[in-house]
Amino acid sequence: IILESMRARSTTVYNPKIKTTPFLATLAPHSLVVDRFYPIIPHTSKAILSLICGIPPNIKMPIVEGLPGGIPGRCIPKLMGDIGYDTAFFQTATNTFEHRQQLLENMGFKTIRSHEDLPKKKFHKTNSFGYEDRMMLQPSLDWIDKNLKRKKPFFLTYLNLVSHFEYNVPSYFPRKRYVKSNDKDLYKFHNSIRYID
Repeated sequence: IILESMRARSTTVYNPKIKTTPFLATLAPHSLVVDRFYPIIPHTSKAILSLICGIPPNIKMPIVEGLPGGIPGRCIPKLMGDIGYDTAFFQTATNTFEHRQQLLENMGFKTIRSHEDLPKKKFHKTNSFGYEDRMMLQPSLDWIDKNLKRKKPFFLTYLNLVSHFEYNVPSYFPRKRYVKSNDKDLYKFHNSIRYID
């Protein structure tokens, strides 16, 4: 699960005074918690490359990694696919921005789902890139069930969207002030993190 635009000090795991991620905090004692982790470049398409492939991205634009043959190596989905795993990437963002579809294909993902091919009924558009993250849950669970029935191992990756700038949560989601601040963007950001949790 790749947490879009998530900063450590805004999560309960790293800052117990802020209650934005109580569920994540319950998982932390049973997981590996990294004390310091920094992306090579704070840009989603570039960061995904270093996370999934373990190689540094080109630090200049455009997203050359999203062009055919644009990744100089084999990534986790390709390696796992070679040994019989099924692989999937789910996101509620568009797959057309920055050649995302080709970028993910270059990494070796066999199934790629984005808002273009997910059911939109009852889900809220949250920013210019796409929809709320609940939109991908049932389709991804259906994909998992299919693999479990076939007894096939799998590698599944999620990339959430709501915590990406503009930090808009769906209208039904209750909002709360997590810190004393008049910063409107920080207020929205914390609520987007709570939505993700």
